[in-house]
Amino acid sequence: MYSLTQRSLYIYIIFIVLISQNIFAQEKDFIIPDSLKGKDFNYLDKQFRTHYLDTVTSLVYLNTIYKKGFIENNIANQSFALSQLAYYTTNRNDKLDLIKKSIAKGEEEALYMSLSARLMLGINYHSHFEYEEALQEYLLLYNNSKKANSEVYEFNALNRIAQLKRDIGNYKEALETYKKCLHYEKLKIPIDSISLTRTYVDMAESMRYLKKHDSASYYYRYIKDHGYKKNNFYLNIATINQGINLYEIGKLKESGVLLHQGLQNINLNNKSSHRYHILSLLYLGKINQSLNKNLDKTKRYFQTIDSLYTATNIIIPETREVYEFFIKDYIKQKDANAQINTINKLMKFDSIAAERKINTLTKFHSEYDTLQLTKSKEEIIKNLEKQKTQLSKKVIYLSVFILLFIILFLIQYKKHKTYKDRFNKIISELDTHKEKNTPSYTSLTTEEKLLDVIDETTINTIVDKLTEFEEKEGFLQKDITLSILAKKCTTNTKYLPKIINAYKNKSFVNYINSLRVDYILKELKENTTLQKYTIKTISEEAGFNTPESFARAFKNKTGIRPSYYIRNLKKNVEN
Repeated sequence: MYSLTQRSLYIYIIFIVLISQNIFAQEKDFIIPDSLKGKDFNYLDKQFRTHYLDTVTSLVYLNTIYKKGFIENNIANQSFALSQLAYYTTNRNDKLDLIKKSIAKGEEEALYMSLSARLMLGINYHSHFEYEEALQEYLLLYNNSKKANSEVYEFNALNRIAQLKRDIGNYKEALETYKKCLHYEKLKIPIDSISLTRTYVDMAESMRYLKKHDSASYYYRYIKDHGYKKNNFYLNIATINQGINLYEIGKLKESGVLLHQGLQNINLNNKSSHRYHILSLLYLGKINQSLNKNLDKTKRYFQTIDSLYTATNIIIPETREVYEFFIKDYIKQKDANAQINTINKLMKFDSIAAERKINTLTKFHSEYDTLQLTKSKEEIIKNLEKQKTQLSKKVIYLSVFILLFIILFLIQYKKHKTYKDRFNKIISELDTHKEKNTPSYTSLTTEEKLLDVIDETTINTIVDKLTEFEEKEGFLQKDITLSILAKKCTTNTKYLPKIINAYKNKSFVNYINSLRVDYILKELKENTTLQKYTIKTISEEAGFNTPESFARAFKNKTGIRPSYYIRNLKKNVEN
């Protein structure tokens, strides 16, 4: 049974919703419920922890703790409430402000109470790839933990610093730091703890990057034998890492088995899994490329990686080869637009990777390795200049590629503009029902156009029959020939082509094809369902025997391809 009465709970649900947008005004706006006025911190804390999944109720207890702490000038309670309120705040700026306010209050009179908030702040920066700020918080956490005599938080600080080093690719120093963490855990934490398993996983990964494959395999087996029952999440990560480890020593089939196993069981709702999700897809793609030579399947793996990179903004150095793979593939396909798009992605990838590494290496060398001392300014400048030079070379090489692709793009653009003008002209003529390339019957004379003398009555009869043939859409008949049409016009194959040439200014074949193309132009414009059909089906609808003959006739008459015409019709509908 809740401590709040049913009525007061409803009131405070409404109240908390109203103040949730201004969480910094607790001491001014919040009113402690009557049912909680006489309760002490221990009671309120217990109730909060009991109902922590109920956001609305939790906010009532936390605001009460904060308000009481403010009234009683209890800094520790205020700091605790502020840090916990941050968990329930979705806006990042508000969350950071709450955490910082909690730390400021806690470090005045209750240093230990601020350690959790300091760790929370560092993790927030870390998860948003603000490595320099994250490192600063971890170092402060480490120093304050020593002052507060908290070995647990000392370990947490070192563990986070090690993770940060791993994330920027400094695996040697990361491994050394993980070994220090392992020393803390063996002394202070039970051997089967989640924390210990996580450290083993991170050590195994660092060893793999350092090419210590046997050592990495040893820790994988240890995790599998000792930690899987309670730490299935880390076992799956370790399984993926071991799969990559086997790939690097040439055991591709065994590697694929472990990668599939880890990928199927990994919890994708956990943000910590995203890195290993990407890595498993990368190496499965590479294995598939090596063993099966199935480029389409490899592309699907790599395309998923590109989507995940866009969604998570996680930079993993190995995944750079995904974009190199696509650039080479698009060169083979002569797809200039895709090449330009991929090169831009790769340039962005390199830029972010370089920026994150530059912003963190200085701090690692100057603050953590010595914990207080700074390294020489000359060495820092040397490291930065080296990275800057390497990045500049990449930019130059990529710029050359981009210049070439821009030229190709301009050629494609000019071609596209010509197509667009032709398309617009066709639509305009269809809208105004203007007949194209069909001379008026009364504008010609027999003497001007015919080589042989054909009597006027015969000419008029044949012209009328042609008109009837067009109105009844006889040209849609697939097997229509000159002989068949001559019979329909009650004439012979000698007179008919001459009259078609005189009055239509076309050969028989061009005459039939022109009628068919005019028909399908109008049908496609008016019938959106027809637009969804394949070119083969549309060509049959227009009376052509093959898609190739249809496409050729369509291009000869309109100057554009059928697919381009259909695509732009769809765009007009969408707009």
